[in-house]
Amino acid sequence: MNSVRSYASVALLNGEIYVFGGGDRRTWYNTDVDMSDLKLERWIGMLSLQQKRFSFAAAEIDGVLYPTGGFDGKDYLNSAENFDYRMCYWEQIASMNSKRTCHSLVVLSGKLYALGAYDGSTMVSSIEIYDSSYGLMDEGGPNEADKGIFCCCCSVTVYICCCRSGNRLNVLKRVGAEK
Repeated sequence: MNSVRSYASVALLNGEIYVFGGGDRRTWYNTDVDMSDLKLERWIGMLSLQQKRFSFAAAEIDGVLYPTGGFDGKDYLNSAENFDYRMCYWEQIASMNSKRTCHSLVVLSGKLYALGAYDGSTMVSSIEIYDSSYGLMDEGGPNEADKGIFCCCCSVTVYICCCRSGNRLNVLKRVGAEK
């Protein structure tokens, strides 16, 4: 990368790694975006995010990158934006209903699922679903977690997990259809 970074987010687009936001030792809340060009074996600075983001989540659907939530140094964020590399610009999209930092963002059946988070005062217990076809953010129901959660997407199922007392892993919910 062009600078050392922490609390950034990472997504893969067209076989290239994109690193967004986060902070270096001088600036903790930035809009920097770097892309790893694997053919040239170097990092390339890209068009900056519209909003400073730290400790946020990002994912890709159909050639479009989606960074969501985070913290800008002053406020916890519910905002989201996207970058279509074919158009080469960032734009604001529908905001999430909840402010989210330290959340998971996964893709399932062409939709983004934002799960878990911290909103600045408490853990967020809702799931939000963004449908890029319609540009709409919708509530997906509670995730039943009283502690931080994480998730992963395997084939056509999102597994929502958390660690409860005793560091025992619990699978709280499966979203989607298992094969």
